[in-house]
Amino acid sequence: MATYLGKLTADMKTAMKGGDKPRLEVLRMLISDLKKKAIDAKVDDLPDDEEVAVLQKAVKTRADTVAQA
Repeated sequence: MATYLGKLTADMKTAMKGGDKPRLEVLRMLISDLKKKAIDAKVDDLPDDEEVAVLQKAVKTRADTVAQA
């Protein structure tokens, strides 16, 4: 399992157990973005640099959304 995906999955489990719904939603979106990219690339695990690129894009997208609101 790739580094960041594994960490996000562990954080998601912690958020589930702690009942932290906003954090859980964000983590699920990030995990979904990473898995979608892996499926599009037809690989099981993305290299770390590609995972970072996906996460940076997700951060930028959500920051732009907040700025527009």
